[in-house]
Amino acid sequence: MSLKNTLTLAFFFLVTPPVAVYSWQTQVKQQELRSTPPQALPGSVVMLYSPGCEGCKTMLPIVEDLMKDGYRLRLVNVDEQPQAAREYNVRGVPTIVYEVDGQEQFRTVSMLSPQTLEDFCRGIYKSNSLW
Repeated sequence: MSLKNTLTLAFFFLVTPPVAVYSWQTQVKQQELRSTPPQALPGSVVMLYSPGCEGCKTMLPIVEDLMKDGYRLRLVNVDEQPQAAREYNVRGVPTIVYEVDGQEQFRTVSMLSPQTLEDFCRGIYKSNSLW
């Protein structure tokens, strides 16, 4: 076996276990978050929107349904509350921010599908699962 092959195998066996463990831990955490009642979730979500935004108009009924289901969501109209837009450093709408204890954990500036928004409210963020 060549030195290159030996080093490749050594790298594979050193790197793969931590990656596999991290992936497993992530899946376990996501399962826990998905089984937690909405009222018991650690975070909350702020959706900053503008009434003239078509994407915002599409998302508002989804947000309202999640609010009825007990998710902690807050809607902020940036046209009526420009100070909130500055506070959250809004560059586009809809801006959706996930917070824990008032500290931003992650955000997106795009529409989310209903399932992705629910995951987002649960603290599960996958940047590749947008609408």
